[in-house]
Order: sequence, then C-alpha cells, then structure tokens
Amino acid sequence: KYQVQQARLQQKTIEHGFETLRQSIDLQDAQSRATLVNALDVLDNQKDNLALATDVARVARIKFQAGVGSNVEVITAERDLRESQTNYYGAIYDVLVAKAKIADLEAKTGSAKAADAASAVPVSVIKVATESFAGYLEVQGRVDFDQNATVGARAAGTLTSVRVQRGDQ
Repeated sequence: KYQVQQARLQQKTIEHGFETLRQSIDLQDAQSRATLVNALDVLDNQKDNLALATDVARVARIKFQAGVGSNVEVITAERDLRESQTNYYGAIYDVLVAKAKIADLEAKTGSAKAADAASAVPVSVIKVATESFAGYLEVQGRVDFDQNATVGARAAGTLTSVRVQRGDQ
C-alpha cells in the first residue's frame, strides 16, 4: 500500500512538473510574439522617420545650393538622417532577434505556431544612394566575393550591392 501511494505521489509530481513546463513554454511563446509585434511596429515607425529625414536632408541640400539655406541646416539634417538610419537598422536588428527567439522556441518545442510567426516577417529592402548612406553593414551567414576581399568589423571598401531573396533570414 505504501508503494502504491508513493507511486501516485511521484506521478502527480511529474504531472505537476509537466504542467509547469507547458505553462512556461506558453508564456515564452506569448512574450516572444508580443516582442515581435512591438518590434515590427517600431520598424514601421523608424521606416517612416527615415523617409522623413531623407526628405528633410534633400530639401536642406537644395536650399543650400540655391543660396537660401545655411550649411548648419545641411549639417543638422545630415546628422539627423544618420541618426534615423541608425535607428532604422537597430529596429531591423530587433525584429531579427525577435524572429530568432521564436525560431529557437519552435526548434526546442516543435511548435508549428511559433514557426508560422517567425516566418511571417519578410525581408525588408531599401535603396540607398551613395550620399545618403555612410555606415557599416553587419553580415551573418555566407559571404561571396568575385575578387579577393577581407571581411572585418571595419574593413574599408565600397558596398555595391546586397542580394537577398524572399525567405532569407
């Protein structure tokens, strides 16, 4: 009789542990999804901010060239544009981190629900002109070159193109 009671107690302990684990996974899933939704909202806002800053910098350059604007106005607009670019790329990074957390959770649990959420974010592409982009590009994954090249955190050179396809991560 004692062994039966002990076995039932062990079974209840295991069931309780399993339920706690399931709730923890559900909470992580909900938090990851909320983080992704928030990151996507921030990305949309930063994309709008980048478009506005680009337009303001363009107008400031035109005014300066026409002689009705000051170089301080151009410098300020260019600085704001750089800050907007930094914020935009930071928002992209935050979306990618949120996607990675969802993908990691899916890999650990085999949850199709988490996989669907992670795959719902498409690759985002913006065109930048030489005069409107001065920064660094962080690359993860495979890097192919037509010529000899050095890849480093601050390798000098000119970025001529970045090729991505829908579905790339």
